[in-house]
Amino acid sequence: ILTPQYWPVNSSNTNESGFTALPSGFRVNGSFSSAGNAASFWTGTSAPSGFSWAYSLTNVSLYSGTYSRADGRSVRCVKDQ
Repeated sequence: ILTPQYWPVNSSNTNESGFTALPSGFRVNGSFSSAGNAASFWTGTSAPSGFSWAYSLTNVSLYSGTYSRADGRSVRCVKDQ
């Protein structure tokens, strides 16, 4: 899931899934955070009251949660084959 040369050292990072994610960080309350240490991607799923779902990952974990739509998260475009 992670590209080893761009993430903090963790020997379990193999990218065997082929999903190349770069640790671009995210934006919260107008400030950038976690560049080089985490990535966060919006999903297409809305949540109530101005929130949407996103997946976030670090070099040791993957988790999902709801975040304010005013925040900045990455998007991933996938071409139908």
